[in-house]
Amino acid sequence: MFYSFLAFGTFSYLLFHIIESFFPSFVTRKLYYVAASYLGIIFISFFIILAYELIKLVFKFNIPIINSLVVALILLISVFSLINGAKIHTINHELTFDYSAENFTFVHLTDIHLGSIRDQNYLDDVVDKTIAAKPDVVFITGDMFDGTAPLSDEMLEPFNRLKVPIYFSLGNHEQYEGLSKVIEVLEKTNITILDNKVEHFKGIQLIGVDFSESKTNLEFILPNLKYNSSVPTILLSHAPDGFTYASSNGVDLMLSGHTHGGQIFPFNFLVRLRYKYVEGLHKLNNSFLYVNPGTGTWGPPMRLGSDNEIAVFKINFKK
Repeated sequence: MFYSFLAFGTFSYLLFHIIESFFPSFVTRKLYYVAASYLGIIFISFFIILAYELIKLVFKFNIPIINSLVVALILLISVFSLINGAKIHTINHELTFDYSAENFTFVHLTDIHLGSIRDQNYLDDVVDKTIAAKPDVVFITGDMFDGTAPLSDEMLEPFNRLKVPIYFSLGNHEQYEGLSKVIEVLEKTNITILDNKVEHFKGIQLIGVDFSESKTNLEFILPNLKYNSSVPTILLSHAPDGFTYASSNGVDLMLSGHTHGGQIFPFNFLVRLRYKYVEGLHKLNNSFLYVNPGTGTWGPPMRLGSDNEIAVFKINFKK
């Protein structure tokens, strides 16, 4: 029975993903939301039932009322995950670097995944919270879109309310969507794309690198970029690979996303099999890496053991 439930959930998600991509409407958006949520509930159910069956195997019991409690637990956790997946949390950080430069504040966004679920209204909320943080600049490390709804200029209109510079590095979903189409839409906004480029902001050196599945991506890209390793440098890289190399090559702060912090527990343990750094702030020598768990979600609109995050950094310099 459960395997039929699993098969139907997976099939319905793929089916409505395709339908919504080619024939978007109010109805298909709602059906996609239901199918995506259904897939998340299946994921949660699988691990709860697996844990329950293992406990039964060890302690050798079969009490019918406990079966009902397990179902209730699945529903409770699923509802919590859906509610938490709709919230946006603002997290504040403060770092000090040994340079002579002007202090500033920035907001780090990543993995917003605009589409059928995270729509323009969601982006409006993100922009409202970003404005409330009063940043001097905004950095976005990829996966602006999720590939469900067709790209349009209107999707990014809320960014026009931000009156500060916005810098963007490309993620894997930009590649899936089609780089030429994505860049065409982004170039109509006030967003500056850093595709393997170096820019400067208030004496700060900004480097943006394109996404790659390779763990040694930075080792190939950084040597070909003309940047000064003796000035304060911030690197925007969608995937949190190559931090050791970056820290030994003049990068003071590396900003990444991609992992979603696992998004739904216990998927975070599987993510750790691929990525050393899954979320949060990490330090190596005098360099820092921040892995944002994502400002939106992909697939199931759920968060369990992770949050949708807007990271606010106050950067101080010793003068």
